[in-house]
Amino acid sequence: YSNTHFTEVLRSLIDISGGIIATLPSQEDLEGALKSLIEKYMSGATNARDRIEVLKLAKELGATSMAGCMLTLMVHAEGSIEASRIELFRNYDFSEASTLIEKILMQKN
Repeated sequence: YSNTHFTEVLRSLIDISGGIIATLPSQEDLEGALKSLIEKYMSGATNARDRIEVLKLAKELGATSMAGCMLTLMVHAEGSIEASRIELFRNYDFSEASTLIEKILMQKN
C-alpha cells in the first residue's frame, strides 16, 4: 500500500502547503529585523509562530533530503510494485475465490 500511495500523500502535502515550504524564513529571519513583517504576513487564523512550526514539519516531510530518502524507502522497502504482485500471486490461495466464482456462474445458468 505505502509504495503506491506515499507519493500521493507527499504531493498533497506539498500542494496544500504551497511554495512557502521551499522559502520559509530562517531562524535568523524570525529573530532579526524581519520578525515583525514575518509575524504580520504569516499570521491568520493562528499566530505566525504556530503556522511556521507546522510548515517546518511539512517542509521536513516533503521538501528536504529526508523526503527523498523516505520516498526511496517507500518504493524499495517493500520491493517494487511488480515484486509485490509476483509475491501476491505466488502465495494467494485462489481456491476460495474460484469456488465463489463457480457459485456465481452457476446461479446465472
